[in-house]
Amino acid sequence: MRSTVNGRKIILKSDTTNTGGMVLTGSSLAKQIQGVACVSESVYCPLCKTTGAIVEGDGLMKINGIPVALEGHKVACACVLAAVDQASSKKSILSGLL
Repeated sequence: MRSTVNGRKIILKSDTTNTGGMVLTGSSLAKQIQGVACVSESVYCPLCKTTGAIVEGDGLMKINGIPVALEGHKVACACVLAAVDQASSKKSILSGLL
């Protein structure tokens, strides 16, 4: 099961947006297969055919001082992030943060 913050799933590299886009980058952490997406990570949007950045993050959880993106947070083009439960996300993604 994917880890959550305040009931919202943490976004990982390869997660999607509400327009079918995909998170392209994520912060690499020890003991983790998928990177955790933070503010400024790249997201491709098929609707506007551009690569934009995540512009929202959670102030309670940060990686190197940068807020972690959660399900429902926005991308610069106004797309909304959605968490996709992947086989690799079954490992605790918080283990590398602590």
